[in-house]
Amino acid sequence: MSKTLLLNRSPATGFRSPAEDVEEQDLNLHSELIKNRASTFIFRVAGDLTTDSGISSGDLLIIDQSLNPVNQDLVLSVINGTLKIMCLTQIGNQYFLADKTRSSPTALIPAADVEIRGVVTTAIKRFRIL
Repeated sequence: MSKTLLLNRSPATGFRSPAEDVEEQDLNLHSELIKNRASTFIFRVAGDLTTDSGISSGDLLIIDQSLNPVNQDLVLSVINGTLKIMCLTQIGNQYFLADKTRSSPTALIPAADVEIRGVVTTAIKRFRIL
């Protein structure tokens, strides 16, 4: 494994030397981002359904199936056979799946045609194609 430079603290504003805050350490993104390997998978987003949450087409999402979703979690759901990233929303004692681009919930939980496949724990966004 090659060494990756890891900043020990947030960079300050201004033009200090980047080497001031850098230590050479091993950084394993797998162990940093995936806590339960047996129940975690990576999902590539297609479409811009969740742009208000900062997730857009092409982003990679880390989904953990071992987590119990809670209010305001982003979840990977299946609604009428279609995979969707939705926000789990609690209103009173009821749970709904809401599209972040709409103000009203779209699916009531539990329902025969709705299934939650896992909780989104991490989004990986590429700002420049290498």
